[in-house]
Amino acid sequence: MPTIVLCCLVQALVRTKRVAELVELTLAGTDSQKANAAVDLRDIAQRSADNQIAIAEAGGIKPLVMLCRDGTERQKYVAAGALREIASKNADNQGAIAWAGGIKPLVVLCRDGTERQKENAAGALRELAYKHAKNKEAINFAGGVRPLIVLCRDGTARQKEHAAGALQALAAWPGNSDNQKEINRAGGIKPLIALCRDGTARQKQNAAGALREIASKNVENQIAIARAGGIEPLVALSRDGNELQKENAVSALLELASDRPWIKAAIVWAGATEPLLRMAQSFDVALSGQKEKALGTLRHLAGTTDTTKALEWASTQL
Repeated sequence: MPTIVLCCLVQALVRTKRVAELVELTLAGTDSQKANAAVDLRDIAQRSADNQIAIAEAGGIKPLVMLCRDGTERQKYVAAGALREIASKNADNQGAIAWAGGIKPLVVLCRDGTERQKENAAGALRELAYKHAKNKEAINFAGGVRPLIVLCRDGTARQKEHAAGALQALAAWPGNSDNQKEINRAGGIKPLIALCRDGTARQKQNAAGALREIASKNVENQIAIARAGGIEPLVALSRDGNELQKENAVSALLELASDRPWIKAAIVWAGATEPLLRMAQSFDVALSGQKEKALGTLRHLAGTTDTTKALEWASTQL
């Protein structure tokens, strides 16, 4: 057997043994041992997808859910962080956490927990909702949308970042229609616009992404975003933001420009044509996503006299 294969097998055996020991501690250890084991499981899950799988196969999900629900304050905080890492971009683990009853305790922590519990719970809900239609439905059914909106509006910097990301994941296709409506109905649009305008770099990125998903194929939400003042911050991000902010912002503008002529005109009046044309004329392969979205937005906009005049003017300034 080649040495490298043997080394990998040994490492896998050591990892499996260590994970099993930690899972046992989350079940039968002292309060301190349970919390420390949850921290170690979180750190192990961060390192690789194989580690995420190993924790789930060792039965680590259910005791972490139990700690989120019934643990001490520290146990709840670290267990929510561990579930966040175990769920990250792993559809099987996302489903397993929901099956083990993990969604409701995380929603409760988002609503009623300490500051650090809220932060980790919002991050965990974001990971559980990511591209998982059943979990999105379950989070909404468990009352998860409103606490996330409260965190977007009133939370700490990290809470706002995670909550905006969670709302983005909840509103994204597939399984998004009811969540889009609920986010609007529960007052989520204005806090997201505020983050687009005044937030940190990551808050702006996540909030612009959330507005994009909330607006997608939903005319009522498109109108609500425009009336709440969402166009100008999105145009500003498309012009002055970092590359991820620009891509999310121009994608949001693409959705907003898809239906109502007055929204299209408002996008033009807000000064979108010049940054959109710059993106559309870019030859940078790394920015092909921006270019595609900018071209799509310009096609939507090119239908009214005001828009055509603005496009002609902007093209002369480049």
